[in-house]
Amino acid sequence: MLNVSIISMRESIEMLMVVFALSAYAVKINRRELLKFIYGGAFAGFGVSLFSSIMLYEQTKGLEGYAKDLFNGTLMIFLSILVIYYIVWMKRQKKTFNMDVAEKYKVSATGFGMFIFTFLTVFRETMEIVMFIIPMLGGNKLIIIAGVLIGFSAAFGVNYLLFKGGLKLNLGILFDIISFVMIYIGASMFGDGLALVVPNGGEQIEKVGMLAYGLPVLYLFLKALIKDYIKKNV
Repeated sequence: MLNVSIISMRESIEMLMVVFALSAYAVKINRRELLKFIYGGAFAGFGVSLFSSIMLYEQTKGLEGYAKDLFNGTLMIFLSILVIYYIVWMKRQKKTFNMDVAEKYKVSATGFGMFIFTFLTVFRETMEIVMFIIPMLGGNKLIIIAGVLIGFSAAFGVNYLLFKGGLKLNLGILFDIISFVMIYIGASMFGDGLALVVPNGGEQIEKVGMLAYGLPVLYLFLKALIKDYIKKNV
């Protein structure tokens, strides 16, 4: 459940950040009529991603034997590489976080522009959550759903507190904690994926994969963290 919750939280933070920021922007410029396009785009993006997820699941659940292992293993290795992108994204956000999404992404202040931007953001982030979940669907589905809901709720809380200003959150520390956990998730997925792709690799290839992925990424993450700390305190 922890893996699902962390992944869901990271993806939801980004999509909700866009929805919250565009909503605040629409109110700020006294264009409340844009809110229906923002929320409409978000719900449409979720609906289309849900439909696409069902179609994707139906196409893959019929796989059996090594074909199923190869698909799941390849997907897990791909997602472990995607985790590195997430870590880099969070590192950049610590330095360039800006609540004015309309200015940051050059979103036009029109109903169509708001709708398309929120639609694409929610669709992309939701589909990424789905891709992470697919290899886990052989397990307890209620635990997976609970993990997604916990992650989404945590992300909603973070964004609410940031935009309402009721609490000063240190976004840098939060992102560092999430990044640290995601390094472990990425290493686990890489190791598990490698074990599925390589026939008869067994537990040994899984451990080798985890170390080969986890140690270099952890080293680079800690190196960047120490470097940033020195810059701020020296």
